[in-house]
Amino acid sequence: MIIKRIFELLKGKAPLQQYYLELGTWLIRKGCKAQVGQIIRTKPIHEKKATQEVEVITNIFYNFRYNKLSYNTKIITLKKDEVKG
Repeated sequence: MIIKRIFELLKGKAPLQQYYLELGTWLIRKGCKAQVGQIIRTKPIHEKKATQEVEVITNIFYNFRYNKLSYNTKIITLKKDEVKG
């Protein structure tokens, strides 16, 4: 996947900074244990309505201050049949 993207950048004569950005995003995705859209926690709300409150990863970023990968989460309510992970 990354090789295909770099080949497209070479073909389009992209600046060197664009190569660095592409490699950086690839390394962040490979270095993080989670993916965007992955469900972290589930909590049942109503058993009769079969709804759950889930915490989903919305953004992954590198924190230069602490020198580690971090992510933002969002809490949403889903029906039990909509939960896939």
